[in-house]
Amino acid sequence: MRRPLLPVAILFTGGILLASRVALSPFILLGISSALVILAFAWGRARPLVLWLLIPCASWADYAVGTWVISPHDVRRLMVDEAALVTLRGVLLETPSLRMYEQDEQASWRTLSRLEVSALQPNQKDWCPANGKVAITTPGLLTNFFAGQTVEINGVLELPKIASAEGTFDYRAYLSEQGIFYRLKVGSEKDWRVVASPASPPLADRFREWGKRALARGLPAEDESLRLEWALTLGWKTALTEEVSEPFIRAATYHIFAVDGLRMAILFGIFFSLFRTLGFSRRICGAALIPLIWFYVALTGWPASAIRATIMLTVVILGWVFVQATHHTEPITEPNGAMHQQ
Repeated sequence: MRRPLLPVAILFTGGILLASRVALSPFILLGISSALVILAFAWGRARPLVLWLLIPCASWADYAVGTWVISPHDVRRLMVDEAALVTLRGVLLETPSLRMYEQDEQASWRTLSRLEVSALQPNQKDWCPANGKVAITTPGLLTNFFAGQTVEINGVLELPKIASAEGTFDYRAYLSEQGIFYRLKVGSEKDWRVVASPASPPLADRFREWGKRALARGLPAEDESLRLEWALTLGWKTALTEEVSEPFIRAATYHIFAVDGLRMAILFGIFFSLFRTLGFSRRICGAALIPLIWFYVALTGWPASAIRATIMLTVVILGWVFVQATHHTEPITEPNGAMHQQ
């Protein structure tokens, strides 16, 4: 079979699509999946059919576990649909990122981040335990905050906006696919407070700042072309304003700003050529290339496109390293009776 994992991928994806349309308790789905596993071990003849049924059921259960309200401290249990003034305490899942918006030829900045909530204080009342992820928007430039810090933030907790018209971007659906069901609108940087902080920012943040300085070295000033270069190589999204993005969207080339297979292939090609030129064996090349490309993915902040491409590259490299070229030498008889080796 040339593509043995294709049916598995189709069934797994089918389970996710079914889960997004039909909501079932994860306990029921986990029970069904467990029963199918036991049946597969106990009934050998029916094992292939049971395994085909298990794959979509397992993906359905995984989706349900991520979206179902299970914990009594889930933010969705503590809040109602109406907006409410709250204070949240939790750990920043990512370093706040800047977005620039232009309106009437005037630029305005907004800072976006995500918080893993550990406690909630509704409108100056007592603190209560809470869990869940929340998207945060803050006007202006937010500085001196990075992933891993424990912070307290005051703001208005509300449901994200839905699509304004059919076929347009649905921010609520976009966040819900990532397990985020509420958005906290913060007034300013003054509403943020650091409770505990690691000694230094994450390695990915430090690498990105180093990369920006290295790419700008020797240039007279920071301009649009330099910012686009940062976006292409480092995944720096701040440069992608609506004005800058629109021509690429119209030309269907906006995807070039993702740290995807193209970037990973270029990185792989550079170091692969270098290692082979230096005379390294297949195994040494593979042992060096695989951690190198995964290290680059970590430095760029683990974007989904880079993870997908790196998984494929890892499989290709492992196949190239462990392939065993066999050359059989069999005697071939010529019509005149002479023999030679092939």
